[in-house]
This record gives sequence, C-alpha cells and structure tokens, in this order.
Amino acid sequence: MSLRDGLEPWGIQAESYPRHGTPEEQLRAAVSWAVLAPSNHNTQPWLFDIAHGAVDVLADRSRALAVVDPADRELVISVGAAVGALGMTLRRFGATPIITWWPDADDPDLVARVGLGPAMVPTDH
Repeated sequence: MSLRDGLEPWGIQAESYPRHGTPEEQLRAAVSWAVLAPSNHNTQPWLFDIAHGAVDVLADRSRALAVVDPADRELVISVGAAVGALGMTLRRFGATPIITWWPDADDPDLVARVGLGPAMVPTDH
C-alpha cells in the first residue's frame, strides 16, 4: 500500500475506521494512519503488504540514505516507528495487534508481520 493507492492520510477521520468491516478493511484503514509515522529525514522507508489477514511491513531500501545512514540503522528504526503506529492504531479501534518481528529469517527486508488478535476495549491509556 502506498499513497498512490488513493490514500489521503492527512484527511483521515476516526469515524471512517470500518469497525464492522472485514479484517482486510480494518488493516487497510490502520495502515492509512501508520504511514504518518515519523522517519529519518522524512524518507518514509517502508512498504505495507496486506494479505491473508495480516500486514507485512517491509524496509524500502530504495529510500536509504547511504551517506548519513550507511548501515541502514535509522532506516530500520523508522520502519519500527511505522510498526508501532500500526499497533497503536489497532489498539485505538479495539483490536489486539499481534506483531511478529522478522518473521522470515531469509528476508531481512520483512521487518514485521502484524495481524489482528482478539477484540478489546480501548482505554485512554
């Protein structure tokens, strides 16, 4: 998922979250918030792939900054911020995120897989 998919992340409203939608619809809505996560030099070095009831969050190394981040450390931290934003969004709307970090040892770009766990009652905390 990218902004080219027609998302307008700065104009999203909480009322638009599909509380009674399919898991894919809920994950897609949560990703529309996750793309607003902070990133190193605002590079937004992440890709989201929604399939089979989960979101794969991948490092987009084409957005790497070789001079200021030669080891991609800050790139990976930025991707982690997007995963955190995705998890917080799901909690905000009453879903327990299930986050698996580096779910495929053969794919270092697949930083996390985020699925939907049991429903919960969101709190102000």
